[in-house]
Amino acid sequence: MVTVEAPQLIGVGLYTPREAARFTKLRTGTFNRWFYGDAQGRPALKPRFDSTAEDRVVTFWDLIQALAVRRVRTSPMGKRISLQHIRDVVGECEGMGITSPFARRHTLYWFSDRLILRTDDSRTGGEQYIGLSAGVDKDQLYHGAIIRPYLEDVYYGSDKMARRWTALSSANYRVVLDSDRRFGMPIIEPDGVLVSALIDAIESEGSTQQAARAFDIRPEAIDLAIKYQEYLSPAA
Repeated sequence: MVTVEAPQLIGVGLYTPREAARFTKLRTGTFNRWFYGDAQGRPALKPRFDSTAEDRVVTFWDLIQALAVRRVRTSPMGKRISLQHIRDVVGECEGMGITSPFARRHTLYWFSDRLILRTDDSRTGGEQYIGLSAGVDKDQLYHGAIIRPYLEDVYYGSDKMARRWTALSSANYRVVLDSDRRFGMPIIEPDGVLVSALIDAIESEGSTQQAARAFDIRPEAIDLAIKYQEYLSPAA
């Protein structure tokens, strides 16, 4: 069971690990290993709320953290970065009182097989560099680093924490996961209709055109919902 009060779960986005893994194009086993560990090792990331193995639940920030790590692990430059190193960076963040570090507005720096995270600190208004190696990185100007703005499709609130992710878009519509709307499930903006509802309508109404009429929405929105479903499978 989730060990937090119900009011704390409002506006955080709620998913099963299977749902969060699907939305981030991960295998469920990979997602669970990153957040809960397995026989081979400890977890690399810490979920926002504690829950039992039988009733696990994760939040929007956890989903965004998984997305960030997946992008690191699948990028040409990030393939040399081990999960253990990511675990160490997260541990350093926690030691500094920085929770959910990859769900914060940040930039990643790659140094060979190491990862350095620059995160905005909403408490001080300044920047924090996590992952620096004593002696090796002393007085570095980072001009030789590979600097990459990260998660360009994520909107951050005034507290510098992720609030909304645009997963896919077309000319007039976007598939959005918003922590404050529909429990963080994918919706089609600007209409706010659940992607799953549009997909179900295609079957129940018999065609994309009929589904569009049923929701008083353009066929383009239905097409984007279908494209999003195809985008999610198979998992990476």
